[in-house]
Amino acid sequence: MRREDLDAYVREGLGAMERLDVEFEDLFESEDVTGLNAAWLRAQPGLLVLEETKVTAPIAERVSWRSAMALRQDATGSMP
Repeated sequence: MRREDLDAYVREGLGAMERLDVEFEDLFESEDVTGLNAAWLRAQPGLLVLEETKVTAPIAERVSWRSAMALRQDATGSMP
């Protein structure tokens, strides 16, 4: 790609990002984006909502699952 083509591509991308930013700011002023996001999150199946102080244990548990799976795969020579 020529330098001029790359520059034009980048300018076009930056312009598109700027337009999206303006649209988002307009939406943010007219809609409760935080409330919409919260409603979407609550609608997710299997959502686990925890207080900040109680999030470490579930993360550690999931990490141990992955570690145990990797050990089993190493032992059998299989790939994930």
